[in-house]
Amino acid sequence: MPTCQHCSEQWNWKQTIKAMFSLDVRLTCPYCGSKQHLTAKARRRMNLGNFSIPIAIPLGILVNTPFMSFGILIGTFILVITINLFLIELSNEADPGWK
Repeated sequence: MPTCQHCSEQWNWKQTIKAMFSLDVRLTCPYCGSKQHLTAKARRRMNLGNFSIPIAIPLGILVNTPFMSFGILIGTFILVITINLFLIELSNEADPGWK
């Protein structure tokens, strides 16, 4: 789980999921209210996991049953979100993405 770099408080899973689904690139610490940014390393690692969702789509098509296809897609989505919760690292400043 991420830890705020300003107040050193560790976020719980509910706060982390809520922050993951916000459209703002800055994440607000629920404890001190400071703006936090994902590190470039964390963004790269999270993006690699996100590529598994498009890979799961053809696997679901090969199964030939809609229920199993849907289950594979939803299972992959839940797995990626769960893994991403532990890959988040925060920084006080925004890192350039190409670093």
